[in-house]
Amino acid sequence: MPRRCPMPSRRSWFHCSSARSGAITGAWLAGAATLALLAGLPAPAVAAEPKAAAKIFERSCAGCHSERRVARKVKAMPAADREARLRRFMADHHAPDATERELLIRYMMALAAR
Repeated sequence: MPRRCPMPSRRSWFHCSSARSGAITGAWLAGAATLALLAGLPAPAVAAEPKAAAKIFERSCAGCHSERRVARKVKAMPAADREARLRRFMADHHAPDATERELLIRYMMALAAR
């Protein structure tokens, strides 16, 4: 027989001991654990990415191109076609390393979104 909720004024599943048992608790714990893993692991890499891309831009692009001008050029491209155009252009324009090229493309897209 399920136990009655000791706090009848609170009708949330969290406060009711009968709702905390069984499948709800198992599903909640599995979901919370998955979310914690997914949210925690890539965060440092994602946070470091703009800084790395800015350094690459400074080293490889800023000698000839300002951030403002790049942002203006990227904004002028059709929105649906921006990434594809940048990928084609960057493959032939002083960005031979694929990883750095992808970081630069994301960086330029972010500059255009400001």
